[in-house]
Amino acid sequence: MAKTTKLRDFKVTGRILAHTAQAMLPFYRKVSQSKAYARSWSDAVVNGNLEVMEKLLRQTVTEPITGLSTNGIGYFVDFKFAAPIKQYTNGTTIPPGTVQFRFSPVIHRRIAREVIPFYERLAGCSSYAAQIAKAVREHNTMKLRALIRPYIQTNALRSIRIDFSGIRLAFRYADSRYTYVNVLFREIVD
Repeated sequence: MAKTTKLRDFKVTGRILAHTAQAMLPFYRKVSQSKAYARSWSDAVVNGNLEVMEKLLRQTVTEPITGLSTNGIGYFVDFKFAAPIKQYTNGTTIPPGTVQFRFSPVIHRRIAREVIPFYERLAGCSSYAAQIAKAVREHNTMKLRALIRPYIQTNALRSIRIDFSGIRLAFRYADSRYTYVNVLFREIVD
């Protein structure tokens, strides 16, 4: 009989978080610095144009990816890791069921600017990344918030949650009708 795996069997580590953050930092920097790049990215997301998304991503992300996807309201970039993790995902999206085919380059640029200090800390400090991973593994949301808040100080960050062996950062700006979430997570992949 085959052994069934449960999500709890997949323990995120600081190394996984640091690697994912390091890989995505150049992308977020480019989004935050270039209106044209952010506009092209958002257009590709809304239109489901993975070819353009991959071309744009390759301008910044040099790490190999195992997947790139869009749901018309956001995107997800997958990175390969050894079993049992197999892959870890980073992305930004509007929660499904809220709206269709909308992804604001203006809001995306703001979120990129806000997450950069957090991602820099994750990528640059192994003990910090290990503390974040431990908080996620222990489902200690209070500890996670205390670790992240010093690096993302905007009032637009409305919540910090633990989801799917990862982190869900929800942003809501006064001039947007929609909440956007920046995620680091591990879905079950067999």
